[in-house]
Amino acid sequence: MANSATLTVRLSPETREKLEALARDTKRSKTDLANKAIACFVDRNAWQIEEINRALAETKSGTPGVPHDG
Repeated sequence: MANSATLTVRLSPETREKLEALARDTKRSKTDLANKAIACFVDRNAWQIEEINRALAETKSGTPGVPHDG
């Protein structure tokens, strides 16, 4: 990882134990697992926010959304 930044995160003891066990069992570093988990979380939430904003913009512009008539 050529360009990276350091981030300090406080974990509950339970989460820390689970992360350590997962790292040990998968033979990966805690850093690698945490980086992948955070990236996945950020991507999923960014997508959700983009879709919400797109839908709000459509509503404001008068573009019809999904019809709800039976």
